[in-house]
Amino acid sequence: MKKFKRVLALAMAVILSVPTLSTGTGTIPVKAADDSIELVVSNESAKYAGYETRKMSAGGNYAYCITPSKKTPDAGTYTKHYDVENYVKNVGDKAQAELTRNLAYYCWGAPGFNASNFPATWYDGSAMDDDKYIALSHIMLSFLVSYDEVGSMHGCNSSFKNWVYQNVLGYNANGDLVNGQATLPILCWATAPASFKVYILSTGSATQNILGYEYTPTGTVSLSKTSANTGITSGNSCYSLAGAVYGIYSDAGCSAQVTTLTTDVGGNAAAVSLNAGTYYYKELTAPAGYALDSSVQSFTVTAGQNTALSVSDTPTNDPVRISINKVDNETGDKVQGGASLENAEFTVKYYAGYYHAGNLPTNATRTWVIKTKKITSGDKTAYIAALDDSYKISGDELYKGSNGVAVLPLGTISIEETKAPEGYSLEGAYLQVGGTGTKITGKYVAQITQNGNLAQLKGGNTFKVSDKIKRGDFKLTKILQK
Repeated sequence: MKKFKRVLALAMAVILSVPTLSTGTGTIPVKAADDSIELVVSNESAKYAGYETRKMSAGGNYAYCITPSKKTPDAGTYTKHYDVENYVKNVGDKAQAELTRNLAYYCWGAPGFNASNFPATWYDGSAMDDDKYIALSHIMLSFLVSYDEVGSMHGCNSSFKNWVYQNVLGYNANGDLVNGQATLPILCWATAPASFKVYILSTGSATQNILGYEYTPTGTVSLSKTSANTGITSGNSCYSLAGAVYGIYSDAGCSAQVTTLTTDVGGNAAAVSLNAGTYYYKELTAPAGYALDSSVQSFTVTAGQNTALSVSDTPTNDPVRISINKVDNETGDKVQGGASLENAEFTVKYYAGYYHAGNLPTNATRTWVIKTKKITSGDKTAYIAALDDSYKISGDELYKGSNGVAVLPLGTISIEETKAPEGYSLEGAYLQVGGTGTKITGKYVAQITQNGNLAQLKGGNTFKVSDKIKRGDFKLTKILQK
């Protein structure tokens, strides 16, 4: 067996050179502490080629003797030792323990068992059956864990032994590799799912060590989040896809939380392992700038597969358009003389970020020029300019909500009258917000901030702008008549 040991040692060195052993759904699970389980020892045996192995189970799963040269243990309760590396031939070798875990997953009775991985017929040409699969699984595990295939084939005829070395173990009695395509070399290098765990039952110094397993089929779930309106959010630092938190629940009422998913700056939440089954999820925390989506959705986890969830959030925005009421400084909405309150022009600038009057960027993100129109309703007349395509005379495209209506994204705006209407002067003009008494001359600056699932322009969206009428000066000259 020296050659086999050298080959196995080399294989282990390769495994240990990898920082994290990758399995189908994650890294090898670590059991925090040992616990106990009942070992059931049947009166039945799997008979093969002149020998037999007693059938056993633990926790409802088939269990295998891995030290066949020792006596069969009594039924009873034994401690589970998940540190399998301390019970293999090369004590302390985690890589040998990992190869054992892989092989056990594909043995008879385990979830990965597939008859096609085993010889198509028995050594004598007869058909395969459960007892024969049990026997070969027992021989392979004894060989891999304790190098005790001799004990597992005690009393077997030479034809069977030679057939096993060639077709099942892939090594001969001297430890020489004779068939790399035999069952054992293939299966011990096949990756077992991370949720498949093996343990050792140490039954006593004179009795056999028993290999058992636990398995809960698992898959993974991941999440990818996007903006429902990239026209509003793209390039805007007020919005972020990072920090969205989704609760994962086992019930539709979302009372039994299983785990959470949290998005990164790219809107992606790393995959987490879940047992196979149906789950429900809802958003618990919306990322900055977005409205919370509290709707409950379901998804299904399939063992060995990743379920990718795709979600989108609606960016908060101010759906109330800016409205500017143009008035005469003296008469209100009544025009004096030949002047007009129509066609006053206002330049509205939007900045994708939070600023104040003292640190506005040189260049705005978008700029719009709007003008006043005469609006008559019954006996009332007003001169209005609005942030709407029907009032816009130049500038960039307006931001639009999902319904096509102009909106203001989170950020900062400035409003400034840049052209007085006919007969009026910009000198002395002032702006009032929402009917307040505060009069603002020059450029008005305000932020659009988030308020729950909505956004609002600080101070409000309605303004009154007053201009002074132009008056001509005259000089009286008295002329003496001759």
